[in-house]
Amino acid sequence: MLSPFLDEVLDQLLASPVMHMDETSDKVAKTTAWFPVACNELLTLLHAAVTRGRQGFEATGVMPTFTGVAVHDRLGLHFTYDNATHGLWGAHSLRNLASVASADRQAPWATSMAAPPIERKLAG
Repeated sequence: MLSPFLDEVLDQLLASPVMHMDETSDKVAKTTAWFPVACNELLTLLHAAVTRGRQGFEATGVMPTFTGVAVHDRLGLHFTYDNATHGLWGAHSLRNLASVASADRQAPWATSMAAPPIERKLAG
């Protein structure tokens, strides 16, 4: 049925130099299901899993063999795969800097990192 199509999507994703990884949850028949996601600018591969863990991610067929840059949200599971280079989402980094900036005596450097000189120059 869909196997040839899904195999082709997986092959093309594995050939990508950069891939986005994430997971989201939803209810399926009143049960929480997790959907590991692997995508690039053209393709998206989803898999329904009963857990957020390794089994769900490995069922997509991506992480065990992907050798490009895996951009994700720092979920610890991703770092257990050393075959890929890891990149982190900018939005999460900015959120982390805002959290650090709110702590005593940390605001100047964290705030500065969230708005690099080039951005300040362009804005000013």
